[in-house]
Amino acid sequence: MLANAAGAVGCLFTGASIVATRFVIGQTDPVSLAFLRYLIAVLCLAPVVVALCRRHRVPARDLLAMLGLGVLFFGAFPWFFNLSLQFTSATRGALVLATSPMMTLALASLVRSEAFTGLKLLGVIAGFAGVAVAILAGPGGIAGGGRAWIGDLLMLAAAAVAATYPVFVKPHLMRHPPVLVTLVSMVGGVVALAPFAAAHGLFAVAPAFDSAGWLALGFLGVGGGALQFGLWVWAVSRLTPTQASIFLCLTPITALLLAGLILGEVLTLALFAGLLMVISGILFANWRPPAPKTT
Repeated sequence: MLANAAGAVGCLFTGASIVATRFVIGQTDPVSLAFLRYLIAVLCLAPVVVALCRRHRVPARDLLAMLGLGVLFFGAFPWFFNLSLQFTSATRGALVLATSPMMTLALASLVRSEAFTGLKLLGVIAGFAGVAVAILAGPGGIAGGGRAWIGDLLMLAAAAVAATYPVFVKPHLMRHPPVLVTLVSMVGGVVALAPFAAAHGLFAVAPAFDSAGWLALGFLGVGGGALQFGLWVWAVSRLTPTQASIFLCLTPITALLLAGLILGEVLTLALFAGLLMVISGILFANWRPPAPKTT
C-alpha cells in the first residue's frame, strides 16, 4: 500500500510539473531549465543521503551504471520533455507521456525482468484508454494545433526514455537504498546537462525569471524533482516496473485539472470518466490473487 501510494503521489507531481514547465518555459531554454531543476533536486537529496547512507558502499561498476542511467533519465528525458512543451499544450503532452507504461511493459517482458500477464496488459490498456477519453473526448478535450505534432513526437521520445529507467534501475534498487540510487542518477543527469546549459549562457548571465517563474522553478526542483522522483524510485524498488509506471496514467488527469486552473486550458466532463478508467487500470495492474488458505 505504501509503495502504491508513493507511486501515485510521485506521478501526481509529474502532472503538476508538466504545468509548471509549460508555465515557465517561455522564460528560459529547455536545457537550462532541466539543469536548474535537477541541480536543486540534488541539493535537496544530498543531505538525506549523507544522513541515511553514509556507511553504504557502492561498487564502481554499479556507480557507473547508475550515472549512465541518470544521463538518460535525468538528462535526455527532461530535455525532450521541456522542448516538447514549447510546441504542445500541457494536456496533450501529458497524454503522450502516458504511453510510457505500455513501453515499460513491452521492454520488461522482452528482457524477462517481469512476468507478462493478461491483467497487467489489461491494466495498461485501461489506463491509457482513460487518459485518451479524458483528453480527447468532448469539444474542449483536444488541445494543441499547428506545430503541436512536433511537441507530440518529442514527448513520445521522452516517454520512450522514461520507460527504460524503471526496467534497468531495478537491479540496483535491490542492492542499494532508493534515495542513494536517485541521487546518483540525478548527478549523472546534471553533469551531462551542464555543458549544454553553459552553451546557452546559463553560467555567464544570471537567469532572468520573474517572481512567478522563480516559484515555478522552486517547485520543479523540490516538489517536481526531489520529492517526485524520490517517491517514484522508492515505489519502483517495491513494485514491478510496470506496476510503478502505470501510475503515470494519473499524470494527464493532474495536468488537465491544473492546466485549467493555472493556464486556462479547457476542462471537460470526460475527465471524470477517464479518471475512473485510470483507477481501474491501476487496480488491474496491481491485482494479485488471494493466497490459498491453509488449514
